[in-house]
Amino acid sequence: MLRWPPLHEAKVVAGESGLDNEVSWPTVLRVRPPAFEPLSGHEIAVVPLEVLHLLDTSLSLAQLIARLAERNVAGVVVVGEADPVARETAERAHLPLLCLPESYHFTDLGPALSRVIAEQRTRLYQLGLDVHRQLAEVSMTGRGLRGIVSRLAELTGREVVLQNAAGEPLARFAPSEGLVTGPLASVALVGSEMLRGIFPRGSNGKAELPVAHVPLPNGVALMTPVLVRDTVVGYLSLLGVTDDFTDEDQVVLERGGAVCALEMAKQEAVIAAEHRLRGDFFDDLLDNSAVSPESLINRGRHLGYDVQRPHVVMAITPEESERPGDRAIDRLAREVSDFLTRRQSVGMVAPRQQAVALFLALDGGSDTGPARRFAEDLRVYLSGQLGVAPSIGVGSVHPGVLGLRTAYHEAEQAARIGREIFGPGQVTAFVDLGVYRLLYAFRQSGELAEFCEETLAPLTAYDAKNGTSLVETLEMYFRCDANLGAAAEALYLHRNSLAYRLRRISELTGLNLGNLEDCFRLQLALKARRVIRRPSPGAGA
Repeated sequence: MLRWPPLHEAKVVAGESGLDNEVSWPTVLRVRPPAFEPLSGHEIAVVPLEVLHLLDTSLSLAQLIARLAERNVAGVVVVGEADPVARETAERAHLPLLCLPESYHFTDLGPALSRVIAEQRTRLYQLGLDVHRQLAEVSMTGRGLRGIVSRLAELTGREVVLQNAAGEPLARFAPSEGLVTGPLASVALVGSEMLRGIFPRGSNGKAELPVAHVPLPNGVALMTPVLVRDTVVGYLSLLGVTDDFTDEDQVVLERGGAVCALEMAKQEAVIAAEHRLRGDFFDDLLDNSAVSPESLINRGRHLGYDVQRPHVVMAITPEESERPGDRAIDRLAREVSDFLTRRQSVGMVAPRQQAVALFLALDGGSDTGPARRFAEDLRVYLSGQLGVAPSIGVGSVHPGVLGLRTAYHEAEQAARIGREIFGPGQVTAFVDLGVYRLLYAFRQSGELAEFCEETLAPLTAYDAKNGTSLVETLEMYFRCDANLGAAAEALYLHRNSLAYRLRRISELTGLNLGNLEDCFRLQLALKARRVIRRPSPGAGA
């Protein structure tokens, strides 16, 4: 208001720190009580000194200023000279005290100030509408947040930056340089903790966005939060070397914040819709037998997936808990997607309830060797990112769209069996499980436990009583394909010592290791023992 008549001739004699106070309307001191019309805050009070003396000879200007400051007025205009005590009171209250020459007729001041306020409100309102229209056009043409921030820089002639809720810059433009490379590009922007302190509760339920002047290491920011459903999702700032921001800057910033909020809400809705569509597609692909293959092919094509291409399917299970929550699954899915991007591999990633499904496209044929190496590299990568290696199951390659469903259920089963039998953090291929698939299906069967106990009880009892390791010796012997020399070397035993142990095993069990049927029974019992008694994490296969 100091830029326009009649206050362009006023002198600011105190309370300069409050010059950015918002002015709602003028109110003029009356000759008789009540001194002013009812005050609601933000008024600019006009106080002719001759009227003050007529109203109450015992009331000083300093006392009146103190009372007005308590009522949260925006400033006080005095016609005449303000005494030192009044100036000191206004300074302490951070209340602007303006002095006009005595030649001004106070009866004209009220209407003149009302006219200025009305005109400026109309001008700023029209400016806001025009800015909103321009920014909405930018948004509708698909230029996104970067386009909006770039237009704001053109409109204000200032550098503009948009940060996300964590304080990370999303877009930053200067008016003539485009992407910022100018002198303010090195400004250290406000961090997330400080931002939350500046705007602790967003808009506090007010219709207007809050605006703050924030000092920076080599400049000043005029800043407002970007709100989506009363949640702060970002911060929009105008940057300057000095704090010379105008009402026009604030209007443009507020409109910019509102349009950025609409754009971010639109992007959030698009992402959410895509997630729903992708989630529904993978639910139908993997679980819904009522959906035709043709429908799945068409839906996959619209989502950018070629489901007719051969894929190796993997099920990746986080090790945070027995029943991982949505956050663990979502984070795991992001990390898997990042790994695909790093490797420049083609694939589809689908979060499931307890695992992440990965459909890795095969370059040619049905050779799954590269896919297995990929799975092992993925396990190492995820271990580094998450701090613990996940369990990865790899399914077989099956033809057709419905073959993906079969392959995923194989991968899911391989991850579960591998984790429970061999320990967590393993890559397990369904095709390599062999007889374990059958044994796992009957793991709760009393007959399987009874068979295992009948066959191996003599060995486990002997080991427990004598501190020997006949069971482990037998496992290694079979692992080395019944090769006496290879098993002796693996056990760090002499061949004769191993031969003695094997004879002792035959004596205790009554089974002949030279007989195929007896060997099969012992091997089956050892594998069943692993299924029934889950080993400690890290146990080898």
